[in-house]
Amino acid sequence: MKNWLIKNKSATTLGVTTMLVILTLASISGCQVDDFIKFEPPEEVQAAIGVDASVPMSKADVTWDEWEAYVDKNSSRLAAEIEDGNYRLGMIQSLTDMGFQALNDVAPGIPGGALLVGGLSMMGGLFLKKPGSDKAVAREKEQSYVAGLAEGKKIAIQLYETAKAADLVAHEQNHEQAQS
Repeated sequence: MKNWLIKNKSATTLGVTTMLVILTLASISGCQVDDFIKFEPPEEVQAAIGVDASVPMSKADVTWDEWEAYVDKNSSRLAAEIEDGNYRLGMIQSLTDMGFQALNDVAPGIPGGALLVGGLSMMGGLFLKKPGSDKAVAREKEQSYVAGLAEGKKIAIQLYETAKAADLVAHEQNHEQAQS
């Protein structure tokens, strides 16, 4: 057998190379290669969910889930704050309207009361909703919502492209190792 191996050097080299490739591929398949391949989330995502500048692909799903949870949680908070602000605004407007109505009843008995009520009414009008203000607020909310969706979509696309590029690099590295 020893003599045959010495005489057939090309067959021996091919056999040894094949065994080395098989052992290399077996050891690589036993490792978690996705820990070696990393992607870089956008800075906004890093700041928002507190991830490192470089995240291994093994944690890509967790990072994505954290990002979705962050967006959902903050969207709910924003909606609740806007609703709370609208409630407080309605209460203040209701109280001022009641006060002006009470002054209208008492004002004729006070000297200059009519002028006082008129002046206070004009000043109060500065704080009341103007015609079309609901549309402007709704338009502003819609614009901010659309802008938020666009920014979220942009960040999601960046995450997807980064993960895709990292996957492509890993695939090319595996392919190069297989050819070696």
